[in-house]
Amino acid sequence: KGLGEDRPFIKTLRSDWKKTFADGYPFSLKVVAASQDEFVPAKSSTGPFDKEHCHMISGRHLGMVSAEDENNDAFNLIINTLTDNDFYNQFSDEEEINILLGEYDAVVRTLMPKLDELDKRGLAKLIFALEGLDRSEEVLKLLHDHPLAENNSDLLGIVGGRYKRKYLTSYDAKDGAEAFKFYEQALKIAEEKGDHKQIYYHAINLAFLSLIIHEDHSEMTRFAEMAMDSIAHDKFPSLWKNATIGEAKLYLADFDASKEHYAKAAEKAGIREKISIHTNAYAAYTSLMQTDDPDDDFIKFLKEHFLS
Repeated sequence: KGLGEDRPFIKTLRSDWKKTFADGYPFSLKVVAASQDEFVPAKSSTGPFDKEHCHMISGRHLGMVSAEDENNDAFNLIINTLTDNDFYNQFSDEEEINILLGEYDAVVRTLMPKLDELDKRGLAKLIFALEGLDRSEEVLKLLHDHPLAENNSDLLGIVGGRYKRKYLTSYDAKDGAEAFKFYEQALKIAEEKGDHKQIYYHAINLAFLSLIIHEDHSEMTRFAEMAMDSIAHDKFPSLWKNATIGEAKLYLADFDASKEHYAKAAEKAGIREKISIHTNAYAAYTSLMQTDDPDDDFIKFLKEHFLS
């Protein structure tokens, strides 16, 4: 709460910064935002600074500081700054960054000419960019005509996930509505196919969005129960199966069972999966219980298992 842009600490910090460096910086300043940052919106990271100092790289919040080798743009930005060389994004996803920056035209110009060569992720990025340009008719045509998109609930879920993550940083009602729309379409296809893994994946996301966006506990419960019914058909244990059960049990107010399955998921999860699970679980729990008290038992549990 204390780090919001309208909070006293941040307002004082920004005021002092402007006064101290009114005549320029006596050092090389690089302001870096990650394209998939789960905690800090890019606008919050780079907005207060001149464009010449700002860089966007692919990755997540913690990934920028945990590079495994030199094939990483965060690492190369540091090296090039120290050696006074120009920095170029070599390892970042250009389309992903352009989408985050709202440069949808650039994404469409790059991807549309090679439409027939795109894989599922490329097609999802193109759809997302077209939606950003309000070219919904073209999106519907792609979803109807493209071989990869035909009755593909997984692809629709990828697009829905992009909108969900965008909503969680922007809280723009349009992003939330788009996320719900794509997940709902995906769920319908999965139900028609009897694809239980896809059903519980989309249903649990709709339960989350029903709570966070619609504040509809009845709708949330219905989707959570649908997820649990489909999970019963999945005989194989997995990270995301346990995470889904943990989340569904949270929505059904069975906190002990929720902890049990979240703990199992945490045992198998890498840092990327842990942050993703924590983001959903924390947002859902604090919304349900109307508390963000760090000493709350469940909040402490989530932090210990997913952020420690």
